[in-house]
Amino acid sequence: MAANQAVHALIQEKVLAVAQAVEDSLDDELHRLDKLTEDDLDGLRRKRIEQMRLAAKRKQQWLERGHGSYIDVTDEKVCVPVVVPRAHTLAPDQGADVPRVRLFSPRRSSSRR
Repeated sequence: MAANQAVHALIQEKVLAVAQAVEDSLDDELHRLDKLTEDDLDGLRRKRIEQMRLAAKRKQQWLERGHGSYIDVTDEKVCVPVVVPRAHTLAPDQGADVPRVRLFSPRRSSSRR
């Protein structure tokens, strides 16, 4: 029983130490944010706007390349030019009797563009 209490006390001590460390780091972050000037905020705003523009440009490029669309490739010669330019491709084997293919096939046909 005394061993359980010692372990409990040790765990409680460690949890309190971790909580104190997290609280200290949050306090430091709040102080840093309180010290931001208008110029700092404008810089952050410009940086975020640039990130959003890049993300929109990347999304547009993906859509132009057919990202999110389904293409039925029935010939092996057609497969390579379709798959190579894409970073990610899902290509289930339609000939196999695999449970995931049976699950995927109805969803694919219902969500085509």
